[in-house]
Amino acid sequence: MLMWGLVLAISALEDMVLDRSPQLLSSWIMLLARIVAALWWVWVMWETLEASAESRRVDYRLAITLWLTALCWGAATWQGEHAWAVAGMSVVSALSFAVMGWIVKRSFVVAVGAWIVAGISVFFIQWPNSQRLSLVLLVGGSGVALQGSFELIRRARANPSEIEA
Repeated sequence: MLMWGLVLAISALEDMVLDRSPQLLSSWIMLLARIVAALWWVWVMWETLEASAESRRVDYRLAITLWLTALCWGAATWQGEHAWAVAGMSVVSALSFAVMGWIVKRSFVVAVGAWIVAGISVFFIQWPNSQRLSLVLLVGGSGVALQGSFELIRRARANPSEIEA
């Protein structure tokens, strides 16, 4: 969860910086940063999927929740020129993390709270919708990363030998 949140937040931050300062796109430093971020993202996804496949079988309720979240994100992205679509994306994300927490019998209150704050902030910030979407993904992704760090600490306290290996 930590790595997924970081990837989401960093990608959104990159989009926000490029929207606000387009001259950075031509910079070779920004190109190098994009290549490194893309390679890191591929590595994170590969490691996450490999670890989850080895450690446990996938709960069908969790898989259905993730698929429905992806479908709702697709619909919100398709209707992205409307402010309600960006806010709807954050509501769907908050609900999906609440349901995922219920499924795994843990509280993901930080992630849910971050998505709710991100959705509410859309109506108070007078930016174009593409930048609002980036802000929602940045705040929500940061909340997911923070929740993931709490989960990592919880697992380390429960089983210290798992982290040392």
